[in-house]
Amino acid sequence: MAKLDFGVRAAALLAVGCTCLSARAISFTNSYTDGGTWRTIYAQGFKPSVSPNPNPGLAITDTVHLDRFQFFKSGTADTAANIQLAIVNNIFVNLQTLTTSSSEFVGLSTNTIASTASLATGAAITFNFDHLPLTYGADTQDDLGNNNYAAIFVNNNAGVLTPVLVSALGVDYLPGQNEIESDYGSPGDYYLSTSNYTNTDAFGTFFVTFNQTDSGRYGDSNFIASYDLPAGVPGDYNGNGTVDAADYVLWRNGGPLQNEVDTLGTVTSEDYTVWRARFGNTAGSAASADRQPLGATSVPEPRAVVFLATLMFGLACGRNGNRAHPSR
Repeated sequence: MAKLDFGVRAAALLAVGCTCLSARAISFTNSYTDGGTWRTIYAQGFKPSVSPNPNPGLAITDTVHLDRFQFFKSGTADTAANIQLAIVNNIFVNLQTLTTSSSEFVGLSTNTIASTASLATGAAITFNFDHLPLTYGADTQDDLGNNNYAAIFVNNNAGVLTPVLVSALGVDYLPGQNEIESDYGSPGDYYLSTSNYTNTDAFGTFFVTFNQTDSGRYGDSNFIASYDLPAGVPGDYNGNGTVDAADYVLWRNGGPLQNEVDTLGTVTSEDYTVWRARFGNTAGSAASADRQPLGATSVPEPRAVVFLATLMFGLACGRNGNRAHPSR
């Protein structure tokens, strides 16, 4: 199988740097860019918390925003036209019934690529997203469906999504071994792999990465996924720039909550856990509790918070009363 030489591979990485950034600054990326095998593929599994660079140190349930996803053109021709990139939360989604209303569907690229025919080998195939919210997830692997995602090349026909094979660079074969090198994710993480096969069995139609990809083993495509972080301070429910006692009071009173991390739009016990883990955080704080385990910061207990909040309220009333009666 043909492979990309070093010079063209370097040009591919240069193309990434020349790609226009979205409106928000990129905070971190996941990527695999160490291969030059010519292929056509359907999809690549990925996860925001796997190999982030730089590591944002977020909690498992935190939200990040996907801004763009890039593959790189291989020398193998494809016949795909009007290509969009669909993000799903399970690489084993049923392809026969995949639509924008499917429970596994997360989002669709805002741009459509007419074809890859005009792209040079190694050039970036760039799909843009309007800050698509994803869950950061665990940095160790877990079961399917637990914040694992896949990016699938599709044709979109009024919401019906049909996967298509697109020319893209893949990983290199290991010399003397009948398998593919896989550096994105750990060995056995086939749901974080690429695929150019589909198959039907008891689970429906899905990408059989664990026993069908190329030489009979899973692998990866070359890709770069770029993210930004939501504005505001996670857990700052009243939006004053600090995670403090007032946010607890607002949570206890039923909201509404700004800067939620978990159970967005609904006030739950998980929101309290998020607040407690981040108590004391401010915008731009270097020593953020997002980067520390639960309980690593000094957090007041709920009764103490209520006392502090009541005291604050009483002092505020007192000040207001003095203003209203200056003669006293």
